[in-house]
Amino acid sequence: MDPAVFAQARALFDAIIDLGEAERQRQLGLVPADVQVLTQRWLDAEDAEGAAFMTSPSLGVVRVMADLLVQTEAMPERIGDYRVTEELGRGAMGVVYAAEHQTSGAEVALKTLSPFGRSPAARVRFEAEVETLSRMRHAGIPRVYGCFDDDGTPVLVMERIRGELLGDVIADGGLGRDEARALLGRLCDAVVHAHGGGVIHRDIKPGNIRLRATQPPEPVLLDFGIAALSGGAGCVAGTLDYVAPEQLLGSVPEPVADVYSLGALGWQLLTGAPPIDLRDATVEDALVAKQSMVLDAEALLPEDRPLIRALAVDPAVRPPTVAAFVAALGLGDAGG
Repeated sequence: MDPAVFAQARALFDAIIDLGEAERQRQLGLVPADVQVLTQRWLDAEDAEGAAFMTSPSLGVVRVMADLLVQTEAMPERIGDYRVTEELGRGAMGVVYAAEHQTSGAEVALKTLSPFGRSPAARVRFEAEVETLSRMRHAGIPRVYGCFDDDGTPVLVMERIRGELLGDVIADGGLGRDEARALLGRLCDAVVHAHGGGVIHRDIKPGNIRLRATQPPEPVLLDFGIAALSGGAGCVAGTLDYVAPEQLLGSVPEPVADVYSLGALGWQLLTGAPPIDLRDATVEDALVAKQSMVLDAEALLPEDRPLIRALAVDPAVRPPTVAAFVAALGLGDAGG
């Protein structure tokens, strides 16, 4: 697929998904036929599915059902031409396995959709993740090798990243301050690269970062499944401890949303805990808590206190870009 067609279709999809049918058709009529066909296919899939589990904070029960379905799915011995060796992670919409190609022996990671996620709308999001990752060329973002269909299940073939999850490292005692700052700077460089391609990650958190077994450890940002094109339509997405408040309102995704998440991650790296614990909160409760959150500047050394500005409720108060966030913290020249 032509990347330009995909990008234009996704931008149009984001812009018209919440419009009435007449206005949708009017705007579809203004674009080239190939963009129109792809966008219409996605609209039909979303309309058929409702996609409520992605856009409605009130339907948390659907996420619970999805989790249960994924938890009961046994690890397969083979997927396509690959021998599955290990489960690397699972979420409500899919599972990631380590695997080896049966003839070449090449090691890869395979991401498959769960039974709950094998719907037309879920396939649209899966296709979007494939296209998003295929455009990225950075050591801090996994490479995509391709995708295939395995007996009706879409499978993404991507680089296997060896190393610990940052969440596990933090749970085991974390990093020293200098090492934490250096790691945050390297992660920011990957996010700047993604933003340069117009992609907002929207779910930056320790569980989505794996550290390559290098010296120093290279952070790799995983799971672009809910990434969005800058300026596209918003939805409620992300992990409550780290997500920007405006994302909880379904606002248009912009780079400052990832700045907030990087600020929350930085706070946890340097203090040992996220700025606010929302593990058991509802979306509504999380929004209220974030809007009233008061951070203790004394928990940070003076040169680390720009993290507080990154965690501002008002996006206009935050550093406008990740590069500006990096400069404020004196972490180096991200993206340079």
